[in-house]
Amino acid sequence: MLAVIRDLNDWKDLGLQLGLLYPTLTDIETYRRGKPSECRIDMLSAWLQQQDNVSQKGVPSWSVLRAALQSMGEHETADRIHSN
Repeated sequence: MLAVIRDLNDWKDLGLQLGLLYPTLTDIETYRRGKPSECRIDMLSAWLQQQDNVSQKGVPSWSVLRAALQSMGEHETADRIHSN
């Protein structure tokens, strides 16, 4: 999963699209001192653990991740998920 979104810079927006709350994402960024690769890992971990409002967006799955990426305009990344 991480390999597919490795190049995604806006990990916070993805986290919001997946149902994580802004304070959670800010805590991740503060804890990881802004290191994007580590922030992405922690954000995905929080999503997979269904923190915050994740369940309202759907149980974590490839299709939910793909839909979130598409809603952000990240069609190429979403298509890579679909092709895998």
